[in-house]
Amino acid sequence: MTGGRRYARVAQVSWDGFTRLPWRPVLVSFVVARLLIALGFVASHLVTGPVRRADLLGWDAAWYLDIAQHGYAGIAVEGRRFFPVLPGIARGLGWPLGGDLGAALVLQSNVAALGYALLVHRVALSAGFSRAVADRLPWIVALSPAGFVLVMGYAEGVFGILVCTVLLAVRSRRWWPVIVAGLVAGALRPTGIVLTLPILLEALRGVREAGAGERLRRATAVLAPAAGMAAYLVWSWRTFGDLLGPLTAQTVPGLRGGLTVNPLGTVAHGVSSLFAGDLREAAPLVHLCWVVAAVTVLVLARPVLPTSWWAFAVATVLLGMTARNFNSFERYAASAVPLLIGVAWLLQHRRLRRASMVVAPLAVVGYSFTTFLHAYIP
Repeated sequence: MTGGRRYARVAQVSWDGFTRLPWRPVLVSFVVARLLIALGFVASHLVTGPVRRADLLGWDAAWYLDIAQHGYAGIAVEGRRFFPVLPGIARGLGWPLGGDLGAALVLQSNVAALGYALLVHRVALSAGFSRAVADRLPWIVALSPAGFVLVMGYAEGVFGILVCTVLLAVRSRRWWPVIVAGLVAGALRPTGIVLTLPILLEALRGVREAGAGERLRRATAVLAPAAGMAAYLVWSWRTFGDLLGPLTAQTVPGLRGGLTVNPLGTVAHGVSSLFAGDLREAAPLVHLCWVVAAVTVLVLARPVLPTSWWAFAVATVLLGMTARNFNSFERYAASAVPLLIGVAWLLQHRRLRRASMVVAPLAVVGYSFTTFLHAYIP
């Protein structure tokens, strides 16, 4: 076969593979989600009076934009809790966009959302779930309560791609993709370290029979998320003289409130505030609904999920539950890909599917509305 024919064959195979990707559920859910989010955005701007508003570069996205524009030396100390990968991506994309880093942040989020939806579909199929279950996953990713951040300048889409890469590669013993994805995840956000758990559980399987080279690759994969995080922490130490500053910045009362906060205390405070008529202090009870739903899914879906995947989902949900007032729980839970697969599996029941067709759009519009109205912290 000549070189020209070989390249033509490779191009044809690549194109055929591209066209066989699950584009229909991915693209339709992508468009529907953005229409619903646009509805929430417009509604928030129709509210009159002295209210604050946010846009696609609000909340965490504003910090990422400031870091991309000015570096860590040009922002407040509390901004160091935002890890460097996303600002780096924004800078890389900003160059062909004429230096518009805000547009770069929003672009990466939306493009990554497409990649995330495609990969999560593949993750479900790799675990033996049906095509129907896999086809529901792009919808669940797009219309989860925190799905609106996939439109904003957030790291969720990129993190979703990295999680899917690890879950896909680790069970088939492809350690190099796991190492690369783990390194990037650890330097992308603090929760990237949780990927150590599924990697460790899979690395321990058959380790006694593995050769020296295989054991080294497994050990490297296990350490990769911590190494990615450590790289940023060491840089922070060398630059600002503060090794753990990016982590301790997360624990102040206005944010996470500590490494772990007793969720029972949060519930008790919310209930007492509700009976006292203080609706603002009772707001965490709204998150509690999703906490209960997530725990229920984890219990029911345990028999159909690989152990390492389930352990990752449990750790991610616990991380969200132990934040002050369950802050950003919906966003934490949405990054637990096996949890989303469990939801897709449970939606095989017709009544649950019908209920989700009502609840999911309302949740997306409602959360988008309150976020852009500056009343909900995503």
